Amino acid sequence: MENHPDRNIRLDLDRHHLADRIYTCMENGDIFGAIDWIDREIATDPNCAYLYAERANFRQQIGDLSGAIVDYDRAIDLQPHNQLFKQWRDLLG
Repeated sequence: MENHPDRNIRLDLDRHHLADRIYTCMENGDIFGAIDWIDREIATDPNCAYLYAERANFRQQIGDLSGAIVDYDRAIDLQPHNQLFKQWRDLLG
């Protein structure tokens, strides 16, 4: 599938709005709301490693360590050379 420049702009704007929604949830102390927004985005873009890593970070904050490990592992599968994902994953054992 060819990447069309207009599609990339739309994706960038969508990610910007997603980030706004997530950080609004966080400002309001709603980690579960932030996870919900990430879940929705993963449903539409299941190959975005960053989304899995971000959800893993939130899962870790609520004590869902097994869920965080699964998400970090998925992020690493999608971006095996990303050292940051590996460092975060290693902190969980």
